[in-house]
Amino acid sequence: MTDINSIVVVAAIIKNENKILITRKAQGKSNAGKWELPGGKVKDGEQEKSALKREINEELGILIDVEEFFMANRHSYHEITIELRAYWCRYSGGTIKYTDHDRAEWVSAADLSGYIFSAADIAIIEKIQERV
Repeated sequence: MTDINSIVVVAAIIKNENKILITRKAQGKSNAGKWELPGGKVKDGEQEKSALKREINEELGILIDVEEFFMANRHSYHEITIELRAYWCRYSGGTIKYTDHDRAEWVSAADLSGYIFSAADIAIIEKIQERV
């Protein structure tokens, strides 16, 4: 992206059986109390799939296999614009630990509407639900 206040963020739609992992941002973090698809920023020179595996391991302590790109959503917050790029992933091991989040839940796609998501995630969540 050319905008100095823009960043690329990757998000994992992590599947395990018929459930998807969602996480809630901890107090004191940006978007505290809101649910999101876990992920994080892509570092300069880093491939998106590698960034996603790294971020999930750093933030949640679990391992994933990144499968395929799902969609992107560009969203502007007050001071920054993010391009959130979501990938279908499969849980492959580990026990969830919390660093940036205070909760994680495995939910069916049909139940996602019962959660309040960060603004950038909403379009992706809606698209996931259309596939149900």
